[in-house]
Amino acid sequence: MSQRGDITSEELESLKQAFKLYDRDGDGGITASEFGSILKSLNIATHPKEIESIVASVDSNNDGSIDFDEFVVAMTKHMPSQPRQRQSRRYSSQRVSFHEDDELLQCFQAFDKNNDGYISQKELEEVMSRLGENLTSQEILDMMTEADTNKDGQIDFKEFKKLWPPAHPQ
Repeated sequence: MSQRGDITSEELESLKQAFKLYDRDGDGGITASEFGSILKSLNIATHPKEIESIVASVDSNNDGSIDFDEFVVAMTKHMPSQPRQRQSRRYSSQRVSFHEDDELLQCFQAFDKNNDGYISQKELEEVMSRLGENLTSQEILDMMTEADTNKDGQIDFKEFKKLWPPAHPQ
């Protein structure tokens, strides 16, 4: 059972979207090895023993796979709080969002299937479909048109980043 009571619905939705991106085969789980890579990329843990310890602590059913509830527990327990100056008290303990640069780059890379530094219309369509978004060809084209500000037919990281709202209200 996850400890979801201490996170906002916005954070939970962000975690759902992140989990879907990391669960590449859509089987409802992330392998321990993949989860270790996530921990490294988010700078939660870098040493193999640290990673092993975190994986063991959240893999509550000991199946070697991190399911969504376990993922939520891991992220809420291990993501550092990032107090911000000039923020109201209610935002002071907000966790690092998946919209921050490093996490946003991970998201971009999940869309960029061929690792060429760009998201093509086909890649966008594949990822949106995997996320459960059954969009028409016109809707995909509209998304591309909106995001592709330099009109080169693909979305680079700079354009992708502009699509996301700021992670922390000031």
